[in-house]
Amino acid sequence: MRAAIPLLRHTRRATPSLFHPLPIRHPRIFATYPCTYRRAPTIHSLQNSTMASSQSTPDEVKAAADAPGATILDVRTEKELQEQQLTTRKFHHLSCHIDDCSELMSRAEELLPDKDAPVIVFCRSGRRAGKAKEVLEQKGYTRVLNAGGLKDLDYL
Repeated sequence: MRAAIPLLRHTRRATPSLFHPLPIRHPRIFATYPCTYRRAPTIHSLQNSTMASSQSTPDEVKAAADAPGATILDVRTEKELQEQQLTTRKFHHLSCHIDDCSELMSRAEELLPDKDAPVIVFCRSGRRAGKAKEVLEQKGYTRVLNAGGLKDLDYL
């Protein structure tokens, strides 16, 4: 087990001699324990991240939903499903969590036999739908769309 890495951090104090605009690294400590400083994510980097870019546009989702053989898949929990449902279209339900998509993995071929048909996945916010999209693509489904959250589906 590694020992705790002592880092000297930037602090603003009353004396101007202690102010330094960058994180201070002691040369001996840095040579022994090399580390990197990561920047906090910006709005631009979050918009360009894989999770945000994996969400499909409303036009893509509408076109896929109107295609023959399209399936709409709800990956929310049973409790969320009882609270509010998609009323405009028929959908199937398979629960999927960020850390556990075992139900989706085991029942995907049973519920979605055609791997080339469009599959539109949604959840409450879009995060679990992104995970479900990854799982389905790993299983060989070619036309999987992340429609985001239920609140985003008012156009269907």
